[in-house]
Amino acid sequence: MEKSLTVRSMVDALTEDKHKNGSKSKVYKALADEHKNEEISLSIRNKATALKEAINAPKVNLTDTEQVKERAFMYLEACGLASCFPSVMGLSGAMGCSRQNLNQWLLAHPGHPTTEFVAMVKDLMADILTDAALYNHANAVQTIFTLKNHFDHADRVEIAPVVHNPLGDNEYDIEEIRKRYTPDVSKEDENGTN
Repeated sequence: MEKSLTVRSMVDALTEDKHKNGSKSKVYKALADEHKNEEISLSIRNKATALKEAINAPKVNLTDTEQVKERAFMYLEACGLASCFPSVMGLSGAMGCSRQNLNQWLLAHPGHPTTEFVAMVKDLMADILTDAALYNHANAVQTIFTLKNHFDHADRVEIAPVVHNPLGDNEYDIEEIRKRYTPDVSKEDENGTN
């Protein structure tokens, strides 16, 4: 006698087929985890090496815009050769300072040629990330997060109307305010309410 075809038997057959094809393979998961661990380890080693180089490199005088330009272009070229995305932290490390120190210096020197140049470099880095996300070379969600938090991008611009007070600070008409915010009782009496 043949086995009867049931939903349960179909589920069992499909599940067995998935296991045979490797979609639930523990081997794949183990390889993926091993690969992930190798990538994390490699990233940490590379960042530590970059930090050692930044500590030992001569610090850039941020008031010397030409020196800043030279180091920034060196950093961008190194990113291109290493096939890695440039970052504000990487740029500041190439300058021999922390990201916080670089940003504090930029805030303290608005309009300085270095400040304007670094703003252009940050725009370039944001553009690189945006292109990478558009062509699926970078995670779009992470790119959006990075653009918002490190490159001053936003989803929307909020515009609040500017309301000018035609009266001076002490020239308020109390009766005008009362009329504006209290109901007119005489109209309610005319309509038969009350």
